[in-house]
Amino acid sequence: MLDGSKASLLFRNGSSVVGQALAHVRLLQKRGFELGLGCAAGDALCAADGVARVAHERLRASCGDGGHPVDLLQVGANVGESRVSAGHAGDPVFAWLRRAAPYWARAVLVEPIQANFEALVANYRGVEARVSYVHGAVVETPGPATFYDLRRCSEAENDDDMERDNRCLDDYDASSLFASTNRTFVGWHVGFLSNGAAPIVRRTVPGFDWATLLTTHGGDAVGLLLLDVESMDCDLLLRFPFDDVRPDVVVFEQNYCVSAQREKRAAVDAALVALGYEEAPGFLGDARNDACYVRTGPLAVARPFASRSSAAA
Repeated sequence: MLDGSKASLLFRNGSSVVGQALAHVRLLQKRGFELGLGCAAGDALCAADGVARVAHERLRASCGDGGHPVDLLQVGANVGESRVSAGHAGDPVFAWLRRAAPYWARAVLVEPIQANFEALVANYRGVEARVSYVHGAVVETPGPATFYDLRRCSEAENDDDMERDNRCLDDYDASSLFASTNRTFVGWHVGFLSNGAAPIVRRTVPGFDWATLLTTHGGDAVGLLLLDVESMDCDLLLRFPFDDVRPDVVVFEQNYCVSAQREKRAAVDAALVALGYEEAPGFLGDARNDACYVRTGPLAVARPFASRSSAAA
């Protein structure tokens, strides 16, 4: 599919090979080509994996290993292997990253809730790709962040809030899906589970902004930015430093934005389109719940993110 010259043109400047492959696959799809490569119909990550492997081998032969961009940055990674159920399509990257991603692929997975974080690490144990796990939340101002979650009875005995409220939910695995820095959102979703009064617990988790996260993990380039942060997706995207780091593909859960933050959802769309992205419903993620944007413009040459951040300071 790719000869050496095409690979050097498409995958250049330290970009994510996986991200550029996804954009390439999207372009082929728009032009009516079948994804092929032994993949199931519509499996964009599988098709991109095939393209990325060819490009990586050709680039390594001519240029060496080069830089190490982040191929996947997932904020709100939960436990990774989330179950498919009514209204929830599961994690769109788990199967690829856990079972198919090559050894050179780099992923950074962010999850704030301790129990979920521990399950996340366990579910990816033995993965071939290079995965970094980050326990914490992305917030506007770095420092300890307040997070709201459902109280599970298995954890209640260690919960300071139990002195004021002894309610808890027993064996309700899906409770982790409602955790957020937005308390109103959590209460709105789970009130029906406790006769209108949600058993919500406050948790303090590490908080860091985009600049800290990207600088710490060398995110000079990001292939796929994936957000599932329970009502905060549009807020985080509007604060993302696109002038410094421009992911090839952006996927985020848009339901709450559409229903309760229409102005923010419109602002996200306008900002992404102005940056050279095109909406691609269903290309990656669940078409019912997720918004997907693929970058169509040329890749910008930029100095490392850490250097830019230092200069700005």
